[in-house]
Amino acid sequence: MELNVPVTFPRLRILTVLSGRFTPIHALIGHMDAPQLHTLSMTESYTSTTQTHVEMQTILRPLVVKCPLLTAFKWKSTKVQVQPRPVDGALAELIDPLLSHLTLQSFSAHFHGGGAVRCTPADFRMIAEAWPDLEFFHLCDTGHRLANQQYADLESLLVFARRCPHLRSLHLPDVEFSVDANLKSIRATVEGSSTSTSPGRTSRPHGLRELRVMRSVGCSEELTGDADHLEVEAWRRWVEDVFPFAAMRGTLALGHRSGWARFQEYASLVREIVIDPLINAPYIRADILQDTFWSQLSSSSHPEPILPHLERAAIRSTKIPWFIDMGVLRLLNPSIRELDIQVVSAQAAPLEHPQLEKALATCFSSIKSLEVFSIEVPNLARILDIESLPRSRPRLRYLKLNDRASSIEPSLRPLAALANLKYLHINFCHSECVTALNYPLITLTGLRTLAVSCYELAAISNLLDYVKAPRLQTFSVYKMYRDANSVPLALQELSRHLGMLVAKCPSLTTFEWSTGSTQAGSIAVRRVGHLSWQRAVASLSEFFAPLLSHRAMRNFSVQFSGGPVVPYTRTDFRAIAEAWPDLETFRLYDREGAGSSASNRRERPSQCADLECVFVLVHHCLHLRVLHIGRMQFVSGAFGTSLTRCSTEPHHMLRELCVDHVVCAREWCEDGEVHHRKAVMQLCYLMAEAFPSAVIQIGGLKE
Repeated sequence: MELNVPVTFPRLRILTVLSGRFTPIHALIGHMDAPQLHTLSMTESYTSTTQTHVEMQTILRPLVVKCPLLTAFKWKSTKVQVQPRPVDGALAELIDPLLSHLTLQSFSAHFHGGGAVRCTPADFRMIAEAWPDLEFFHLCDTGHRLANQQYADLESLLVFARRCPHLRSLHLPDVEFSVDANLKSIRATVEGSSTSTSPGRTSRPHGLRELRVMRSVGCSEELTGDADHLEVEAWRRWVEDVFPFAAMRGTLALGHRSGWARFQEYASLVREIVIDPLINAPYIRADILQDTFWSQLSSSSHPEPILPHLERAAIRSTKIPWFIDMGVLRLLNPSIRELDIQVVSAQAAPLEHPQLEKALATCFSSIKSLEVFSIEVPNLARILDIESLPRSRPRLRYLKLNDRASSIEPSLRPLAALANLKYLHINFCHSECVTALNYPLITLTGLRTLAVSCYELAAISNLLDYVKAPRLQTFSVYKMYRDANSVPLALQELSRHLGMLVAKCPSLTTFEWSTGSTQAGSIAVRRVGHLSWQRAVASLSEFFAPLLSHRAMRNFSVQFSGGPVVPYTRTDFRAIAEAWPDLETFRLYDREGAGSSASNRRERPSQCADLECVFVLVHHCLHLRVLHIGRMQFVSGAFGTSLTRCSTEPHHMLRELCVDHVVCAREWCEDGEVHHRKAVMQLCYLMAEAFPSAVIQIGGLKE
């Protein structure tokens, strides 16, 4: 390989070189400029007996100069002849030029065959002090050991712990765990392990995750005998004290903690799980399915919980419930604070509902410290006794109830006794019809968020007549449509319900509205995101006119993904901007046009926002931070006009601007998707110029 002129690789990040000699590698490094190189991997299969440290240094000297961003260095050396090559110098001497490169994060050196590379405690100290940002240090050496050779010792491990706080993986070929050689430091460490001055302790536990030692020198007898049992246990405790989170590999794993002890250690770190206890296996015997791994494990650990520090759990399944793995449910324990149960099957199953309900009820009854609870099941009453919630779960602050069998409105009265309740979600979609609730008024004093899912908006008024929430700040409505023939919203009916909301909730600052359809599989929903081409009877601002009188509104979110198309224009944006001067977030999600082609979007005669809508909002709402618009129309020549009329301050608070779909004018779209994409890019650039502090995302492009 001959290189007579320098070669520059301005964007090269990773370089891998394989060669039988050092000379070609040296020639390449000497004539190459790679200012962006961060990883160099070298593999050499030597056939000569040239001094290794001399050749290695000739490569590393220019490397640290030409590659200032180098963070990872890998060197693999193997012999292809019987006679081993002598290795002159210790490890630190071999890589001496690299020690001046303080930003190295990963070092890997593998020596297969030949003479062993000398690695003394002094070498490891020099390496640890030279690379404070080191994360991976892997050293593998299968060479022949010499008599009276020095090895790494416990102090070598300690210097890595003190000097390399980010170290995550440490591989060493040999460590001397000789009891005689280290007895003094071991005993000092163990005796002082309860004090902050212990030599084995750093200011906080080290985050090393893996410690691999191929050979433990001087401790084979101690590992298998009983004479020096205390000393052997002492050095094991020393390693665990310095690296409490590290998994031990190689000979360190011998005599170390058992597999069960290691499992318990990891299990104690688990804070959150998602499980599915249902088994959809109709052709396997029930006795085999019940003897699962988790069942056996829970029997072994009883009465102690398998996951002692578990805090959050979700039970979710849509399977046909043939069998239940009770062992999986036993993973839950009384310590969890958040529980989400969603067990919904669209098909009948051999497993009767009472069996499933009894299993879930038993599981739920043992959990007493719940703060967040969400449940959607076929029959809520058979699993949850709402009457007992204030007594059994007094710490509940988040509650979402979805009974797929019947309406739950009559059973809400006990919730008034939940003093910490802040969030309540009620699903009216399973009520046959919505009628006036003839129950005494209940007051939820601490409630901040109330969410309602319903087919008929009369549920809103009925609920507000029944529930008093003087401190309510967020009201969320999820309006469902059963089919394409559903009757469109009557403007007067909606105005009446929203008017009652404003009157009953003076502290309201957030309003969320979303629509959907139970016909999720219909072609129309998948294609254009709504059920029909029918246009709504009113525009956006007319739909929500009663809310415009509530000037305290801070957050407004609307999502149309089912039902009639609701148009919105600059008139609607101006009305909203003038009504809510303290608005902070405005999110308008519109599934119309999602998944359809550009030609279909052009043919649809729907109204949408334009550039001036954006500037109207940011001009009147000086605290606006997030703006999300479903559809925006782009008109050629509108840039200069809009910017002239609606200039923005250079330090506007807007931090996020997102437009889902861009509807282009005909002259931009005659040539198809190419011009449409060009228009989107130009619009994205314009918004980035107008709002330099905001993250811009328009039509899938992010600035």
